[in-house]
Amino acid sequence: MGFLRKVAALILTSIFFSSLLFIAYGWTFNETVANSSSVKGWVEQSGAYDSFVSELVKTSAEQAKDQINESSLDTDTLIAAANNSFTPERLQNNFETLLDGFYAWLDGQSETIQFTIDFRDEIEDFRSNIVDRAEARLMDLPTCTTLPDSLDVDPFKAACLPPNVDIQALLSDFKTRTLDDDFTPVEPIISADDITRGDPENGEAKPLESTVSFLPPAWQIAKLGAVIAIAAAVISAGLLYVLASNKRRLLTRFGRGFLFGALTLGIFTFFTARSDNWLEGVFSQDEAASTFASNVIQPIISRAVADISFWTFRFFTVYAAVAILLFILYYYHGYERREHKRRLFKEPPEHLEKHYRKIATKKPKKYKKNNTKRKEALKKKVTNSNDKKTK
Repeated sequence: MGFLRKVAALILTSIFFSSLLFIAYGWTFNETVANSSSVKGWVEQSGAYDSFVSELVKTSAEQAKDQINESSLDTDTLIAAANNSFTPERLQNNFETLLDGFYAWLDGQSETIQFTIDFRDEIEDFRSNIVDRAEARLMDLPTCTTLPDSLDVDPFKAACLPPNVDIQALLSDFKTRTLDDDFTPVEPIISADDITRGDPENGEAKPLESTVSFLPPAWQIAKLGAVIAIAAAVISAGLLYVLASNKRRLLTRFGRGFLFGALTLGIFTFFTARSDNWLEGVFSQDEAASTFASNVIQPIISRAVADISFWTFRFFTVYAAVAILLFILYYYHGYERREHKRRLFKEPPEHLEKHYRKIATKKPKKYKKNNTKRKEALKKKVTNSNDKKTK
């Protein structure tokens, strides 16, 4: 029976220790990754909306040159036009629409991922901005003193304008040749149907939700992780209390559990706070990708890491405080017991007998087991006391 009690206590202790960690990690998950408001806050506070368009144009500069049919339209012009059209407010609204669609699916509020992002107005503004910049440059060009070899004038390449040239006709021709339907930094309309897995050219593309159908149930179970862990911690602690023969030592067992949780969370927080540096190694080989990562992706991850570390550090502080309190109670309780025994054995034997009789009524089995030894010790003390009185 004693062996089985020890095995059960060991298993329950492991469950209690693990539950404390799962409470911290589950709670942190619910307050950070599983909370769409937190994720939206990371992106907004990182400043990604302000730099996303510029960095996107820079990283796709080679593709942009192909799209503009070898025109001299430079990257700076593209960036300026894109920033005027794709404002941070519009980007934020569209990104949050996408997030809401994903979280509604993960939380079980929708059977499929549903969102639609319409960039048609932004794309039209983008093209108009480029035309306006082309017109401004044409208006500033001087008249050619000699006729150029070609009358095909590029607004962003020509050094002068032929005499009596029709600027509006040049702009119309530029818009027709260069700003065609393919000249867009993004797709005009993006919907959940565009997110697929597989090869669409071979007809193997499938909607994302059908290929990862396990994700919503797993997500919802993960969100319940903190509640399940709290229940496991309470039940295991209660059973340990029932099995414990020495309730005072149980304080040290609980204290070690909280201390273990605090140390584990402290190590986790320390390394998590420095985990965003891995991006530098991932993108260091591609200069354009490295710039995009450092100005867009890394700030978002840094905000996420800071938020996660904040919550784990909170639990580290609470667990450490509880552990210290339990150890203090353990040693204080031991000190009180020692002081009680010291005062007790200074009292006359008659009082000692009354004390033991009180113990016997509360714990008869323990009293019966030690009764013989107690009587012998008490008889010696009474004899010695009588001898002293006789002398």
